[in-house]
Amino acid sequence: MPLFIKESLLYKIFDKIIIKPYNNSKFKIFMTNLSTSFKASFLYKIFERYIRKNPYFLSSFSYKLFRKLIRVIDKIMDFINLICKKCLKGSEICEETKNFKAMKLDKKFSLASILFSAFSLAYIIGSIINKSSNLYIFATLIFISFMLYVLGINENCYKKSIIYKLVKM
Repeated sequence: MPLFIKESLLYKIFDKIIIKPYNNSKFKIFMTNLSTSFKASFLYKIFERYIRKNPYFLSSFSYKLFRKLIRVIDKIMDFINLICKKCLKGSEICEETKNFKAMKLDKKFSLASILFSAFSLAYIIGSIINKSSNLYIFATLIFISFMLYVLGINENCYKKSIIYKLVKM
């Protein structure tokens, strides 16, 4: 330990209150004897052999088959990704995502409204399938979607707001 730490007031207090009493305590002697006896026990030897053994599954047939199956699926997904990149490269969707930063704020609100609407629709379908719907989440998503739509249509609505003025400062 560096000398500047050992000479500090905080370390000296910590040493005097915690370290020295623990080193001289009967609790430390008891814990040392307990750990020594546990390390000599039959149970500890079984645990140690179990933890240090080589795993059996690395050479198993099912593990090798699983790895080959994942490798094939990975190549298929890589091929699909390559095809999708080539198909979308000149598309309008790709151009819109590239030009998202250049969009006006009202168009960004409209796009966010569409995304929130799609997410709320996905939530409704998922809750119908799982037969467990939370009305508050659905209402919140619809409200956010509606508010973003209103902000996208009416520029003055958000430009006159206090939050917009605080952010612009």
